[in-house]
Amino acid sequence: MITRILKVGALLGFLSNIATAVPVSLADYAAHKDGEDWAPAIRKALAASPEIHIPEGRYMISEVKLADGMTIRGSGNETVLVPLGTRLFDINGSVGKEIPITKDIADFSDTIELKNKEGLAPGDDILIRGQRNSMIREGTAGVNYSTDWVLGRTRKSSCFYGEFDTVKSIEGLELTTGNKRLFPDYFKDDTREPPSLGKDFIQRKSTTVSKLSLVKNVTLRDFKIEGTKKCCMPFRVRYAKDCLLENITFSTNVESFKKDGDPDLSVVYAIYVRDTTVRNFTVELSPELLAILNAKEKAYVNFSNYNLFKIISSTRSGLENCTANGGTHPFNITRSASVESGGGIPSIDCFIRNCVASNCIWSGLKVQQGCFNTKVTGNTVTASAQGIIICGRNTTVTNNNVSTQHPYSTDFYYTHVRRGGTFGIAVIEGYSCGTVIKDNVISGFYSGIAMVDGYESKNIFEEGNIVIENNTVDKAIRGFSLYKNNHGKKLGTKNLNVRIAGNSFTCTESTENRETAGIYLPSFSAGFNISGNTFVNFKDGVSLSNGTDLINITDNTFRNCQTEITRTK
Repeated sequence: MITRILKVGALLGFLSNIATAVPVSLADYAAHKDGEDWAPAIRKALAASPEIHIPEGRYMISEVKLADGMTIRGSGNETVLVPLGTRLFDINGSVGKEIPITKDIADFSDTIELKNKEGLAPGDDILIRGQRNSMIREGTAGVNYSTDWVLGRTRKSSCFYGEFDTVKSIEGLELTTGNKRLFPDYFKDDTREPPSLGKDFIQRKSTTVSKLSLVKNVTLRDFKIEGTKKCCMPFRVRYAKDCLLENITFSTNVESFKKDGDPDLSVVYAIYVRDTTVRNFTVELSPELLAILNAKEKAYVNFSNYNLFKIISSTRSGLENCTANGGTHPFNITRSASVESGGGIPSIDCFIRNCVASNCIWSGLKVQQGCFNTKVTGNTVTASAQGIIICGRNTTVTNNNVSTQHPYSTDFYYTHVRRGGTFGIAVIEGYSCGTVIKDNVISGFYSGIAMVDGYESKNIFEEGNIVIENNTVDKAIRGFSLYKNNHGKKLGTKNLNVRIAGNSFTCTESTENRETAGIYLPSFSAGFNISGNTFVNFKDGVSLSNGTDLINITDNTFRNCQTEITRTK
């Protein structure tokens, strides 16, 4: 009996030590290095304690994989980590086998009928992934798609309605989830999908449920990373939740490359994560590297290779108080369309807040198609051809400060003057419906705020439901600009339901004799309510082309405008 009591006491003591783990210093494990590589020493230290401290110094490190509850903390910028490979830290969980459902899920309900339960139990994390591509509008409305729920349109993307949840209970083969479904049309089979969409699309036979093994509660903080040519993805966070990357600096003066030789850099690549935050993270690209990036051809081939922070197919996760002084789109909320994974899911309730971006080749912040309910608040973008670009549905864009010094003549792939030139804040590609743009300050762009069809035949606005309210736009050729591509024009006039109210639009003093307009609406524009705005120094306060319809213009103030409202051919 005494022996049993001692053993129980020892076990309780061991568990208590885990619960109140004392950080260990990496310096105490130097003997476990492999030559110059500190990764084996880090692994040894983490085996002794889930929390380790890396003192001041310079450390060469190969890839380190992290598990639940691990913390690595440095001593600020005096702790310098130098990656020896493609990645430095890998926080990587897994997804289990897909279990088909046997009965349609009632829209917005919390019960699911499964073919089998494959070891599922209350409290398990799960991934629900539907059979319907959220980015199609083929077939018949109300049968093959729902207009209010289309999340984007491209030629190749396969982003299926899907979401994270937990198992609340399971009785027999009926599973009850912790939350109700966010999206509709989770069906038991693919009989209600449109015919084949083409070779570039994935099609799924059924809605499925998969058990997730998420890596939880990993914290990385208080150190600096020195970039190398090999390291194109210092941090990968995949199938994880409740993780934090904080007070980290990444600096580099060299271009990095993937193994196939293509230039690429994603400093933080987070995919399929929940409740995970990247906070107070700074990326510093040297003047030499910025010159290399700016010298590249301004073409699609160079569109996405320096997207520095990426939150992909994730929920309630994002970027806060981060800074980047260059890149293509430094800050991104997006979705996965991976063929290898059978198609991705949307990003839901994610955020970019109080971040600072400058010297961006394309835009400072981007919310991609296939995203839902994103918050973009309190950010600053300077010296970039585009400020904030929104393609996702139900995005809120508030209290941002966006400015540029790019000339009005800037005219490359995504800034062609015929499409509205440089943009301060733009909703683009047809499916950024439900966006609210409010209380932002925008300066120096050809179009302060823009609504722009994409290049492809499918990426066109057929509805909008967009609010543009209480923004301050100055030094603009156009305060607000709408662009309709030829595909959109062929569809004819569509009621876009856009409210432009309470904004201040001011033209620059010197416009090189350009045709300036506070609001510019071309032919085939319809459904604009324009009220309570102030227009200053424009040739035309509101410029309407023949063929506009359902345009309501009331209670606006025009100062030093040659014409308040003009209609041209």
